[in-house]
Amino acid sequence: MTKQARRLAKANQLKILFLAKPKDINRDTDIKLLILKEAKAALQSNPKATHDLTDTILNYYPKNQPAKQLKGEALASLGLLDKAIEVWSELFNSENEDIAKTSISFGF
Repeated sequence: MTKQARRLAKANQLKILFLAKPKDINRDTDIKLLILKEAKAALQSNPKATHDLTDTILNYYPKNQPAKQLKGEALASLGLLDKAIEVWSELFNSENEDIAKTSISFGF
């Protein structure tokens, strides 16, 4: 997952801020969190990179709500509001109150 995220970051011409190099990863490394941080950092300047990085997480963890929320934000930034609302609608009834509130405020 890290290699894929690093490739996507480079393909999207991101300056990598948070992604660990594969040799620096150990069992305590929270790879999902690092990818999510990288994706959040890119949202304003490069929403396509954010979209691609969140898809990396969702390829391995399809129910990851923070990644879905951020993917929706990236889609909205890219002008793909219908797709963003589709992603956010899955989060509307989330048990995570913050995610549910955010999905409501963005998409509904």
